[in-house]
Amino acid sequence: MEIVTIVLARDALWQELNFLIGYFSEKGMLKCEVLFGYSWGIYYYDDQPWKEEEIDLLSLSNLIHKMEQNGLGTFGGSDMIIFLPGIKFNFCHESDIHIEFENGNFDAPVFLDRWKSSGYLQ
Repeated sequence: MEIVTIVLARDALWQELNFLIGYFSEKGMLKCEVLFGYSWGIYYYDDQPWKEEEIDLLSLSNLIHKMEQNGLGTFGGSDMIIFLPGIKFNFCHESDIHIEFENGNFDAPVFLDRWKSSGYLQ
């Protein structure tokens, strides 16, 4: 199943990313896989294949800030897909968030309830 938020302000995207990091790190998930899509991927991967890489979840925000400082793209203006067990988040280049999960996933309702109460879902 895939659900997409409305277009979010940059501050709201950061709040949701920080919530995601805090939520999963509190559950003991300290690693995630990340794929940088368009337009970050053009510069980040250079001539290498675009593929998921494992990173420390707690270092994700710093990595995004470094990429922005180096002119590789912008958070909310470039795709970034975060893979965690049983769930995938795409912080999309259209400034929305896509969440993909199988029915019965225990983590998805936490985000969906949060987004509903924040008015992020239509």
